[in-house]
Amino acid sequence: MHFSNLITALAVPLVFAVPQLEPLETDTFNAEPTSIISTLIQSSVSATRTIPQSSVLFSSTIPVLESTELSSLPLPSTTSEAIPEETTGGETVGCSGQTIRKEVRQMKKDGDWEAFVSAYKSMVADGTLSNWVNQPHFLPYHRIFLKKFEQDLQARGAKYLPYWDSSADSQDLTNSQIFSAEFFGTLATDGTIENGPFSRGNYSTPTGGFPLVRGYSKEKTLYAYSLILPDINNPSFSTMSKNIEYGQHATVHSVVGGDEGSMGKPTSPDDPLFFLHHCYVDFIFYRWQLQNPGTTFESRSYGGQSMTPNEIIMPWNVPVRNAWTVEQVCSGYEDPDPTVVKIAGDGTIKPPSNATSWLNNVGANQTIAKNVAKKVEEIVKKVNLPSNSGSII
Repeated sequence: MHFSNLITALAVPLVFAVPQLEPLETDTFNAEPTSIISTLIQSSVSATRTIPQSSVLFSSTIPVLESTELSSLPLPSTTSEAIPEETTGGETVGCSGQTIRKEVRQMKKDGDWEAFVSAYKSMVADGTLSNWVNQPHFLPYHRIFLKKFEQDLQARGAKYLPYWDSSADSQDLTNSQIFSAEFFGTLATDGTIENGPFSRGNYSTPTGGFPLVRGYSKEKTLYAYSLILPDINNPSFSTMSKNIEYGQHATVHSVVGGDEGSMGKPTSPDDPLFFLHHCYVDFIFYRWQLQNPGTTFESRSYGGQSMTPNEIIMPWNVPVRNAWTVEQVCSGYEDPDPTVVKIAGDGTIKPPSNATSWLNNVGANQTIAKNVAKKVEEIVKKVNLPSNSGSII
């Protein structure tokens, strides 16, 4: 498959390899918005199964629609029944020894944060990181992309690529530990970063050598975990991937980047948070696989091309089926520890800020973004958490 024209059109990395427009590519896409929203709400809410609190992902304040013991679900298999076809070419990822990824705040507590920062800046200094800005980033393409990037970090002394659980900071970004001098820095009045390892004077973007810029504000919100959960529980891979891409994934780019910020531009990997954000998206994908073992791999048309399990992921010559699970890329995830990953805000769950403008700017479909935003408003009403109930991770 040749994605060069598609990548040029979209400019910034999307989340998933599978086609996101499933039935919306046909007459359904041109249907009245109300019917599309009803379909999205039905697929996300009615099929919801709640992961138990023992998974450390949220508190008991989330309404339980149907309980399924996560511990009773088998791990996704390396030779997944979801991809039954034989490989017709390509290679395996070429890794050894499993890397367990942790939330970035846990990384710092464990004493591994400074090594990550040093390795990342080394990649900027020697020009390696600029080579990653224009790579395709689809899932499972996305999964191998992250692994290869992680291997570059590890070659420079980092232990692993951490993820940023943006849901923990979703309701109060300005008071998040992530946006402090301890991690990724606070905003100056001109939108640059005024302190921390990635502040102006301490960090220049790989493309252009400019100071890092962000654009979030107190009024902006991201996806709380309760709003991601219905998609993790949704058994449809293509529906889940579409909702995550145009929802949680796009909103982080839009909100953190703002109108002029690095995360809102085609060169969004200029911001180190890009890689931690996409690592969390991969964590969500992993959680979906745990919740929906053996779900059929859905191949659709994307940009006029058809992706199959045997499609080769370039430039690494690895077929999709060989990068389907975290085991195949020698990775794994540790759940966020609520004693370390502190919730920012008072526990009130508000709808995330609309990512439509960001999606439109990079060439993605504006109508889908609006539909997903409306679907989220409906889910917020169903969650209906009291303002003093605490939040979720």
